[in-house]
Formats: sequence, structure tokens, C-alpha cells
Amino acid sequence: MAAATPFTPAAEQRPYLAPQWWKKGSRAGALALPALALLALLLSAEGVVRLTLPHVDSLDVFVRMPFVRNDLGDRNGVRIFEGDPLLFWRLKPNLHRTVWDYTVVSTNDAGLRSDQPLGPKAAGAVRIVCLGDSVTFGFRVPLVFPDAPDSYDRSEAPYPVLLEHWLRPANPGRVIEVVNMAVPGYSSRQALAWLRRDIERLAPDLMTICLGWNDVSPREQPDSTAMPLDAAHVLARHVVGSSQLLLRASLAAGRVKRWLAKGDPGVSLVPRATEAEFVANVIGAARLARARGVDVVVIAPIFGGTPGPSADMSRMTAYRDELRTAAASEGIAFLEVPELTEAAFPRNAPYFPTEAIHPGFEGHRLLAQALLRLLEEEEMLGSLGLSAPPPQMRETP
Repeated sequence: MAAATPFTPAAEQRPYLAPQWWKKGSRAGALALPALALLALLLSAEGVVRLTLPHVDSLDVFVRMPFVRNDLGDRNGVRIFEGDPLLFWRLKPNLHRTVWDYTVVSTNDAGLRSDQPLGPKAAGAVRIVCLGDSVTFGFRVPLVFPDAPDSYDRSEAPYPVLLEHWLRPANPGRVIEVVNMAVPGYSSRQALAWLRRDIERLAPDLMTICLGWNDVSPREQPDSTAMPLDAAHVLARHVVGSSQLLLRASLAAGRVKRWLAKGDPGVSLVPRATEAEFVANVIGAARLARARGVDVVVIAPIFGGTPGPSADMSRMTAYRDELRTAAASEGIAFLEVPELTEAAFPRNAPYFPTEAIHPGFEGHRLLAQALLRLLEEEEMLGSLGLSAPPPQMRETP
């Protein structure tokens, strides 16, 4: 009979070897601990900042250039804008008869200048979208003074509103919406990015595009440098804009940068967009709409003119000429109202009661009338099953 093998505990037979998955998990855990600790620290700091310090508006971080900040400002400190990670600024939603820079502003929940909500387009409805800047927005239309906010003519309105008011009674039983897709200060670069983001949601049947002044305006940097729109920059602005801690850090970094630049010579101002960039953006917006079967009218840049030669006026003329040529080559309807250009200066003074950039109500009425005539001539209304309002109706707000 064979002798019994002596018992040897397992621990003495061979050393314990941890499985590979456990070793990898331990390393991952070791690396995760500092990250979790840093995250907890940042969240704690965020909470302290929110509880103890005044709120920082993302607009103050996204919009740094003094010239642009002046455009968005108001001498009475009224603010109708907020930060936007893609477009840098936008209108605040749900404003109600707020007087900003001699303009009474109401917005819907989509942040568009309108007293009416804007939901999904109803079946059978016709939606006209007017893409633009402060001209289409209706800067100082109607003209309102802060010390008499209720004393103004409520029948005066920008051309998108007039268009809607005239088309509805001429087409009883039809749902017609004219959307004022315009924000003061927007350049063609911002307008194109906005349209790319929202065209599917807005679902226009017809679109107008009116841009110009902000593209030729001289600034410290061109939009292509000052307003990066790539995904990484937009994501970064989303992250910074959601954190009071990061917003304050960005403001502090900006102050340091300005302090370091104190001794630098003054910068040379440049247009926000070159001629080529402006034309490419406007035509790009038109192509985007037409690719979805939407008829488009490009409205020539509007400018009232100045008493003598100026670089701004020369650029407006050159940008308009290039846009006219490009629209013709693309077969895009182009509307130019001579009375609303520098060619009619100074006879066009009644259309520009406050300054040369923004037409007053009479200028908007003239533009709306000209737009309706073009829509008739190009049979764009007929293609939507709409009737044009009679001429006498177009004389009244």
C-alpha cells in the first residue's frame, strides 16, 4: 500500500496571482480617484461661487469686443440679449414690451421678436421666414421714448409684420405666419449658422434674406477670427456658459490679457467680413433654403447714405454690387429698393428719420410694398396658393 501524500496548504503550494482583469481595474481605479477628487473640488467651488457671488451673464464672456458690446448696449442699462454658445448672443425669450434703445421689444418663447408663440408649423399653414439683422428686426420701429413707453403708434411695424398683416385678410381661411428671424448686430456668418441650426424646425415655405451693414462694419477682428464656429469651440462655450466658476475664470483671464496688451499699439480696424465672405454666406443661406424646395428673395443691403464720401458707404456699394451679381448667376430673386440705398441720398431722408443704417416705419412700408410686388412678379405667392392683397390695402399698416 502506497504511503499517503502529506497535506500541504494551498497557500504554501504557490503564491496567489491576481487575475489580469483585477490588476487592470485597480489601475483604473487608482487613476479615477484623483479625477473624482478634482471633480468633487470643482463642484464644491461651483456651489460656493453660485451661493456667495453675483450671477455672471454668459453674454459678458461671449461678447468681448467693445464695438460689439456698444451695439448691444442701451444708455439706460436695459439688456434684451443673452449669451448663445453658437451665435454668441441672441434675444432673450418672453420679453414683454421692453423699451431698448428707443425700440419696444416683445419676444416669444423662441426668442424671436413677436407677440405670438411659434410652434411646429400646422398642416396647410404657410410660413415665410425673414432672415436678417437689426433692419429686419425693426430697430426703432416703432420709435419709442423710455420716459413715455406707452406713447407710440401701435400700427407702425417692421416689414415682416406688415407682410403678415396684408397677406392674412387677402387669404381668409389660410394660416399665414411671417417669422421675424432677425437679431440686432448679426452678420451674415451668424445668420448662416443660425439658419443651418434651425431651418428644419422652422420649416419655411418662402424666405427672405436681408443683411449687410454688420458685415462691412469695422471691428478689431474679423468674424472669422473673433467668432470660431467649429464644434470644439461651440462645445467649449456650452461648458463655460453653464458654469459660474468658469465664467468668472474667463472674465479674469480676459482682464489679464487686456492688462498685458496695454502697451501694444492700437489695432487697425477691419470689416467683420470681406466681400467674398459676405457673398458666400448670403448665397450659402439661399442655397440651403432652395435645397429644401424653398423660394428665396435676397434683399439688397440697405443704407441711407452720408453727406460725403466714406469708407463705410463705399464698402456697402461694393458688397451690394457683388451680391447682385452672385444672385443673378444663381438665379436667385434679388430685390433692390433704390430709395433705401445711398444712391437716393439725400432725397431718401424721410425713410431714414434717425440715422443712415436703419429705415423708419415709412422705409419699412416701402420695402414691404416692393417685396409684395416682387413676390407677385416671380409668382412665388401663387406657388403657395396665396392671393396678393389689393393695392389699397398695402397703404395701411
